[in-house]
Amino acid sequence: MKNRNILFTLLLSFILMLGCASDGENGKAFISFDWDWYTDWYEDNNSATPESFYSNTNYETPEGTYSFIYGCSDEFGNVWGFQGTYQIVVNAGESGSWFTDGADGADNYFVFLIIGSGPDFWLSKTTTKVKSEKLSINTLDMSIYNKVLVGEMTTETFESANGFMIVKKQMYKLILK
Repeated sequence: MKNRNILFTLLLSFILMLGCASDGENGKAFISFDWDWYTDWYEDNNSATPESFYSNTNYETPEGTYSFIYGCSDEFGNVWGFQGTYQIVVNAGESGSWFTDGADGADNYFVFLIIGSGPDFWLSKTTTKVKSEKLSINTLDMSIYNKVLVGEMTTETFESANGFMIVKKQMYKLILK
């Protein structure tokens, strides 16, 4: 009887080990940038954003909330820009169940459009490159300007079938001192 209980326990343990399935992997997140001719410089604190980056190129990025600021100008000497935060999320993998592995989370491809009328963001399912131009992240000598915030801080949530992105932004104008 004792041997039967030990054998039953070993058999049950073996079945449970075989029946346990693994959880799916979390999806990855990527960010790409594009801009218009008004954009002069851009900065953010995302470690995945290279010092010089190319348009329509996906850069793998960690999940988190990041601050950004960028500046624009026109041929009339007007200088303005936008500042705010963006939040990168990844899609979690599904939990495994009895004899079934969990599905991996879908990858998110975030697009950050840096333009003179204000930043725009969306999630894209495309991974193809289009034309590619280089933008260096330059800093501006802010000591020669007064920064005047314009309007309210706005929050937008951009959603798609595979995820979402939350963006807070506010416009500013730079006035020479």
